[in-house]
Amino acid sequence: MSDGLGLALATTLPTVFTGIVPWTPSAISTAVWLDAADAGTITDVAGDISQWDDKSGNGRHATQGAGANQPDYVTGALNGRNVVDFGGNEWFDIDLDWLALDANHTMFCVTLNNNYVNIYGAANGGSGDQSLHVGFQNSSNFRQNRWGNDTTTAIQRPPFNNGQHNILELTWPVGGQKRAWQNGVISPFGGGPNASTLSAQLGGGRIGNVVGQGIYDGQIAEFILINSAVDAATQENMENYLSNKWGIALS
Repeated sequence: MSDGLGLALATTLPTVFTGIVPWTPSAISTAVWLDAADAGTITDVAGDISQWDDKSGNGRHATQGAGANQPDYVTGALNGRNVVDFGGNEWFDIDLDWLALDANHTMFCVTLNNNYVNIYGAANGGSGDQSLHVGFQNSSNFRQNRWGNDTTTAIQRPPFNNGQHNILELTWPVGGQKRAWQNGVISPFGGGPNASTLSAQLGGGRIGNVVGQGIYDGQIAEFILINSAVDAATQENMENYLSNKWGIALS
């Protein structure tokens, strides 16, 4: 082949893309997807957030109308990306009524926790099926329960890192055992009954101020709910996505 022909071919052949497109939660069906790194989903005035848009397509936006109770938008706080900061008396309202139809769900959350209270759950009703509480029970246990159906799961140390951002996964499969992972490692099950339905989980939900459970003090970088117990491949993809994006090592 002459040099001239080789040059002609080199300039006319299409460029072949050999890279791998990174996996994101857009590849699966999510029930709620809040991503603080996406500034386009944040409605704020001087850093006080009135709405955090849901990227799932379901319109389950996190909202807070009272200025004094609006969480703060903090730029570049984690791996150069923005986070939402809950401090003092700040929280979001969010639609969790869909859980009344099917309690099966899994949470993935990148969070820094300072006070070990629940992350999300009911806005109304301190007892009965409406009293969904999910997050932390105390400094030694996660909590996943409705009233009269408590399940606690011990937190391992390490890999749960106090005062640092962690990747948490809590799964609630109806008819199966609730489970918790932190930074990719399963936490030992602490006893309690199997998961149950949430037949009356109506009347609204919250992130950061579960009724009767205290107000969350910490940061949330990404919060995802999936209305099923995810398979191993989805779990691995989600863990790797969050680890790479937010700079948190899996243990």
